[in-house]
Amino acid sequence: ARERDTGDDQLSGLAGLGSENPWLAWPLTIGMLGLAGIPGTVGFVGKFQLIHALVNGDYAWLAIVLVVGSMISLGYYLRVIATIWMSPAVVATERREMRLAPIAGGSPELDDQPDEGAPMPGDQGAGQPAPERPTSAFGQDPAAPVATTERMTVGPLSLTHPELTLVAVVFAAASVVFGIIPSPLFHLASHAASLLGLR
Repeated sequence: ARERDTGDDQLSGLAGLGSENPWLAWPLTIGMLGLAGIPGTVGFVGKFQLIHALVNGDYAWLAIVLVVGSMISLGYYLRVIATIWMSPAVVATERREMRLAPIAGGSPELDDQPDEGAPMPGDQGAGQPAPERPTSAFGQDPAAPVATTERMTVGPLSLTHPELTLVAVVFAAASVVFGIIPSPLFHLASHAASLLGLR
């Protein structure tokens, strides 16, 4: 969704998402915290249960490796969160290059005059297609709008991509609810294991 909005598929594309669209920023933040295993999210419950099973199975060394790996992962999960909430937005804006014709005094009446060399009505060349406009090496019109990237603060909040926002908010809420009250997940896992014949 952010790539469609900004045209940037890198981490920098998330800059300013917190101020522009908190309905997408909060679910992404909660998801990153869950992946990092922060308490209060379902990711913490999963890592805690895995560490508990490793210690009970005499694999304490592997549990230590898991904890160290989780600490290292904070470096890149928190970087995403910092970009979302602490960086200014990067917005692609269109800017048309102003080309002023050499008009004495800049009279607006002369703006309606045809370009020099264009056929006038009644001329022998009238009715024929106009000559092609010059193009750049890439086939683009040099007078066309040029897309530039500027850092700016985005205006009022808007709810974009409502279907994606709904799914993101529901799963973020579920991540927090099951992170605080994980027993329904344990019951679901127990029933699934018995159905599959694993217990």
